[in-house]
Amino acid sequence: MIACEKFVEGMLAPSGDYYSLNLDFHLTLYKASGNQALQDQISRSGTRLIPYFRARHQLRDSLARSAKEHRDILSAVLDGNRVLSQELMFKHVMLTNDIALDVLNSMRN
Repeated sequence: MIACEKFVEGMLAPSGDYYSLNLDFHLTLYKASGNQALQDQISRSGTRLIPYFRARHQLRDSLARSAKEHRDILSAVLDGNRVLSQELMFKHVMLTNDIALDVLNSMRN
């Protein structure tokens, strides 16, 4: 999460891309959840979503928004606020129609 913020702020040498940092954050949360069914589902479908996430991260302000959402999610988790953690995570991974259209348009270019 902190690495995501530093990448966005230009303080982290871009040895890879934001997607790798984002994936590390999500995998850490999934593992910490202790929910094996969730981990299995992510393992099965995760690689199919890579093009979507890479395209999504190309949208204007997407990286900064994602890094802020990571911070908010982590804060809620560390505060032990299960309801808020779940709400923020669902919102973070939700694919809205607007975002879907933006991503599809960016993939065509």
